[in-house]
Amino acid sequence: MKKLSTIFKATGFNLLSLSLTIPVALFLCFSLVHAQTWEKVPKKTQAQATAGLSGGEGQQMIFGIQYATTNTNTAYLVTDTNQVWKTTNANGTETIWNRKANGFLAAGGISLAVDPTDENIVYVAGSLNMSGVDDSVLNPVEGIFRTTDGGDNWTLVTSYSYSSYVFSGKAYFKRSVGFGNHIAFAGTDLYAAPSTGGLLRSANGTTWTLVDKNGGGYVLDTVECRNISIHPSSIAGSATCFVSATNGLWRIRDNNGSATVIQIGSGLPSYPYQIAFGSSTPNTIYAADGTSGIYRSTDGGVTFSARNNGLSSAISAGGSARYIAMSPVDQNKLLMSFRGITGNHIYYTNDAGANWIQTSNMDEQNANGWIAGSTFSQSPGAYERGIDDAQAPIAFHPTDKNIALTCGWGNQIKKTTDGGTTWRYSNSGYLGAAQGHYGVTHIGWDSTNVNRVLFGHGDFGPVLTEDGESTFKNIKTTWNGRSSTDSLAMRDTIIVGAVGPGASQRLHVSRNSGTSWTGLPGTEANYS
Repeated sequence: MKKLSTIFKATGFNLLSLSLTIPVALFLCFSLVHAQTWEKVPKKTQAQATAGLSGGEGQQMIFGIQYATTNTNTAYLVTDTNQVWKTTNANGTETIWNRKANGFLAAGGISLAVDPTDENIVYVAGSLNMSGVDDSVLNPVEGIFRTTDGGDNWTLVTSYSYSSYVFSGKAYFKRSVGFGNHIAFAGTDLYAAPSTGGLLRSANGTTWTLVDKNGGGYVLDTVECRNISIHPSSIAGSATCFVSATNGLWRIRDNNGSATVIQIGSGLPSYPYQIAFGSSTPNTIYAADGTSGIYRSTDGGVTFSARNNGLSSAISAGGSARYIAMSPVDQNKLLMSFRGITGNHIYYTNDAGANWIQTSNMDEQNANGWIAGSTFSQSPGAYERGIDDAQAPIAFHPTDKNIALTCGWGNQIKKTTDGGTTWRYSNSGYLGAAQGHYGVTHIGWDSTNVNRVLFGHGDFGPVLTEDGESTFKNIKTTWNGRSSTDSLAMRDTIIVGAVGPGASQRLHVSRNSGTSWTGLPGTEANYS
């Protein structure tokens, strides 16, 4: 069973009367049958409350994020295992996100595309994003999902693999596929690049066909695709697609479903994870080329050269350039981010990549602590206040070059309003923390005080509330390199938790409500 990713609170009965050994999924069903009222409970910290924020812990990996061109208050994001989320006040003082998953059968997705003429029409490359799943469940949960009502309802319009491979009858998630864009518009037409099978085209969003290749066969049907971008000059029925595959960069010129294909990208050390086009000079192309950094072409992608002034330290530290975005209103303004390193490793340029400047900070403090970082620790390190070291997609505001969204540590959404110099928590409402595993007690109630509750997490350790779920504080400890805490129990100031990764945890005890912990050698076992 999938982990529960959002905590709900019920009103109308005494929660302490329920047995904590009941699995959470069953617990929810029991309550719903009795017509209880449920509300989401964000893991809001005191620092966030002091800042006047509603709170939200983030956590599940954000693979794609995009503004709606026709209404800049609307933006969407897609995660690996928590499906699709939407905001309708992206320009507000506090951006609020809400989950939009009715009919979305996939666990999550690896990219999305918002219709440039209608904020309510969105396409998502739905993917499995889990490993070790029986192959018989693969097809129903991978493919292109479409909504026409702003995410209230989704429909699977075509089944294709977007991130998985099969080995010995089991489906496995290939995370390296999840860094690119896999659906793109060419006028009113759409193109999609599944990880395998070939290039797809649709004129209406509901019927998709493989693109024929001049001379026979289908376009890119023998390679593994990682990203698709459409040349700005493209229109419906006549499109130029740039597709990145594991064997390089390809240019496809498609005229009503019959295409010519040529490999380009001389000078690129490897295949690009993402590319961005110049808005007024579309022959200028930027490529995020992994551990080699950023490359630029001025001849339509035929040749590339490095554009890494200001990025050498991050590259030397092991950073892999995975994301790049260009402002729609200023082709000299770009943002890029790295994978594999922590801290403030998102960079901006105001001069078309001639010079890259590192952001100065990605969090802010008040009297009660760091607003974003306090989710993960009462004394968060610099890495807990920077970008996420796994995924940091970027979305530029459609009309303001100084505004953009990205993904901070712990997959919290962050926003810049000064062109990338600083970024701030913009994650309220996005609740994605995995609440442990089915069949274990990952909620610990204090039977002596109804306002004190513990919640264990597979992602970032336990949090404690002492004011009836109004605010939370992280009280994690670590064993064997992980703070994951699936099983918990509490009475007064004494807390016992099973701490550690995977199938092996060690019991830890705190006698001061999580201020300090003591591990108990000899208690190692699988408590999850």
